[in-house]
Amino acid sequence: MELNAAWLKVDFYYFSGDTDKIEAQVELAKKLSKACNNPKAYYFIWGNRLITSYIIQNKMNIALYEVNKMLKEAEQEDYKPGIAECFRSFAVIYLSQGVLPLAIEYFQKEIDLYESEDIPNHNLPVEYSSLAQCAIELNRVEQAEEAIKKGKAQMDISDPYQVFTMCKASLYLYLHQKEFTKALEELQTMEKLCAENENMNQFIDSLHDAQLKYYRKTRQHDKALATIDKLSKEEPYKSTVYLSNGLNKDRGNIYRETGKFADATQAYWQYIQGNDTLTSHTMQNAISEFNTILEVELLQKDKKALWLDVQKKQLHVTYLIIAFMFTLSIVGLFFYIRIYKLNTKLKNSEAELRIAKEKAEKTSLMKSAFINNMSHEIRTPLNSIVGFSQVLSELNADKPELKEYSDIIDKGSSDLLRLIDDVLSLSSIDQEDEIPYNIPDDINNACNESINAVSSNIKPEVELAFVPSRHDLIIQTNPIKVTQILTQLLHNATKFTEHGKIELSYEIVNKQIIYSITDTGIGIPEEEQEHVFERFVKLNSFSQGTGLGLSLCRLIAEKIGGCLTIDKEYKSGCRFLLVLPFIQ
Repeated sequence: MELNAAWLKVDFYYFSGDTDKIEAQVELAKKLSKACNNPKAYYFIWGNRLITSYIIQNKMNIALYEVNKMLKEAEQEDYKPGIAECFRSFAVIYLSQGVLPLAIEYFQKEIDLYESEDIPNHNLPVEYSSLAQCAIELNRVEQAEEAIKKGKAQMDISDPYQVFTMCKASLYLYLHQKEFTKALEELQTMEKLCAENENMNQFIDSLHDAQLKYYRKTRQHDKALATIDKLSKEEPYKSTVYLSNGLNKDRGNIYRETGKFADATQAYWQYIQGNDTLTSHTMQNAISEFNTILEVELLQKDKKALWLDVQKKQLHVTYLIIAFMFTLSIVGLFFYIRIYKLNTKLKNSEAELRIAKEKAEKTSLMKSAFINNMSHEIRTPLNSIVGFSQVLSELNADKPELKEYSDIIDKGSSDLLRLIDDVLSLSSIDQEDEIPYNIPDDINNACNESINAVSSNIKPEVELAFVPSRHDLIIQTNPIKVTQILTQLLHNATKFTEHGKIELSYEIVNKQIIYSITDTGIGIPEEEQEHVFERFVKLNSFSQGTGLGLSLCRLIAEKIGGCLTIDKEYKSGCRFLLVLPFIQ
């Protein structure tokens, strides 16, 4: 009875949004669950209430910290439903931050664990629906279709919420496949379920969200705008800044598509202002969350250090007494004690090293999560600035001075976005052992894309040329990474070439593709040609950039099985040679 009462209080604070009281009440309910030997209640209250509450408050770092704690405890107890609950919490966190590949991975882990261990879960079709929606966003149509098929096979048709979620997943799939008639049928089923079941009123925002997606895809702009107005007055959009701000972006996109550029500008401006506020709050929350985590870690460390100090003092006193009693009479025992003390210190050292290793691994995971969060938070306002400046440029096409200012904003934002991409890419690639190099693609595609990417930066007196040696040749490659390297090298050439020519070419020799980027610019002194590949190295301290571009290019080249060097024999400028495996 006491546990039930505590559980009801947790639910009351959770659904009423009383975040100040829920933490203390969750701790009380967890203790009662342990005392009653009820692990199901223990992990449900921890994951589905406390951690979900942190996610709703956008306290993602604290949420990740709590999930890691819960996962460690569940694994120690070997409680499979608790581990599955941790996987679900990880998936929801990454889904809320837009990290869809990780969200899919943890939804799949949760489902696989329930099915492999034959653990009963009435709401498993809901998890299949979430998995399918994430897969659709990443264009993984086959994975989405399989998830929907399995979810419908296990769906309880008497449960309106399960039917609702599977209809929503099917709706998104049909919209993705442009089968609008089937999509409308699924939407009408969802509307009917909400109309006929009072308990579905709490999911009315989810229905409106589905309606908005349908109207956007079918270009019913007036209905889409009306749905946005409804969502802005409903929970959780009404009280959640990043959700309500996303509606401003959707509104701006609709106005832009219908040619209402003034309204689009106003909507984008509201979106940018909201993003500025959200970014500031996010940074403050991140600092506060890390301070909270740090304080907890320091308290635990101090407590452990105090306990170890007491133990060491007790052990030391014991050793002194034994030494005093037996040293004079038994020499052999003295040596035994000495060896015992050395072994004890060795074991303590091993334990400390093991703890340090675990902390380092945990810190690495938290750093990766933090980088993903910050990547999303930084890119979003920058993308907004770029979009807004493009709208301004279109609106002021007949005003040369204003168009020039808009173009400057666009270029500056793009440069800043590229610099941030370099830093984040370098941090991400450092943690990867190797990069895939097995994607079939035309050998000329990466070259053409890189040429197109830098063509707008070419100075008037410079000629940009691409000289292909093969046509319609399909190879095994990594088009994204190869394009990234070639674009960076061409971008460097455009910065330091004032007149003459920049040429991209390649040749195939001894099962190797040798890409050549040649310019007639200022060149690189021979004694500096290896130094420039080091991180944060810039020969000209006044030039734009972080000094990471060439270092990142070489790192990527090596991890896809190639190398990047400078041709020392070329003296009329600079020539970079990118050598990669030739695999058909």
